[in-house]
Amino acid sequence: HQIGVACFSMEQHPQAREAFRKATELAPDMAMAWYNWGRACESMGCWREAITLFRRAFELCPSKLNALAGWIQCKRNICDWTDLALLETLLKERLSQGDEKEAHKVPLLLHSLISDDMAQHLRLAMSEAQESSEVPVLGYEHPPSHPLHQVPRRLKVAYLSYDCRDHPMAHLMVNVLELHRRHNVEVYCYSVGPDDQSPYRR
Repeated sequence: HQIGVACFSMEQHPQAREAFRKATELAPDMAMAWYNWGRACESMGCWREAITLFRRAFELCPSKLNALAGWIQCKRNICDWTDLALLETLLKERLSQGDEKEAHKVPLLLHSLISDDMAQHLRLAMSEAQESSEVPVLGYEHPPSHPLHQVPRRLKVAYLSYDCRDHPMAHLMVNVLELHRRHNVEVYCYSVGPDDQSPYRR
């Protein structure tokens, strides 16, 4: 199993997949090995195989919410809606029970897709931020802050996108851009996509 972990950390996903497969042969009840095998398959785009593996990991260890989250995410990736609503409801129920140790293992983006509970979103985001703040950053010194009199009056915000054109993403972003308070925010848009001469581009 540790060989698989090492290979996965070096992004050697085929070797990691094989190592985790062998680990499950040696320890069939080791949920972590099944889960990591699923992660290796997910990284290679082998969604259906990953679904089977995440499901097995969750069956072995029902408290392992990251396995349930991986199972759901892979089903979404291949548009497999079979029992998806049931799985998402189960994940929401488990998250609402407040197990912070497991909750922060669920991707925040996935949680935002399956739940409209803003209080829970905030709780998970704060838990994630707290954990991230506890990770030491070695060899880095934060640059000195600017004196207040040197801080620009307006915050400069830049958006970089391939879709600054007549595209669904541009349609969705129009309101976001318009809602910026221009006396507080200076907005820039940079396009790396084609110029279709549409009003959205302008």
